[in-house]
This record gives sequence, structure tokens and C-alpha cells, in this order.
Amino acid sequence: MNIDAYPFRYMYLSVPTPIRPGSGRTEFDARVDVVLAAVEMLETRGWELVNLEELGQIAFMRRLER
Repeated sequence: MNIDAYPFRYMYLSVPTPIRPGSGRTEFDARVDVVLAAVEMLETRGWELVNLEELGQIAFMRRLER
């Protein structure tokens, strides 16, 4: 998927399905890790984090002006 083609200025990220945690981590911790990893990747593509909700399970992002 090419995120540069996303047509809107705002988006939110979440993990909608259960994931299998590893290394003794809880599913909650694993879900937060996935969301924050996506936030970090998007920040390298011109997006910024606006807010985190649900204790880090939902991230709201805004595309910076080009």
C-alpha cells in the first residue's frame, strides 16, 4: 500500500483484530506496540501524531503541509 496516495489530511490507526503477543507480553502491550510502530513509520512519511486514545491503542494522525 502506498500511503502517499491517501487523499485525506487526517487518519486514525488501531489494531482491529486480536494479535498474538510474544515474549510473555500481554495482548494489550502488543497492540500498543503495533500502533506506536505505525506512528513512527508515518512520521517518516510526513505525518504527525495528534493524540493517543484508549491507552495507546488508537492514534490520531495529521498530514503535515507539503
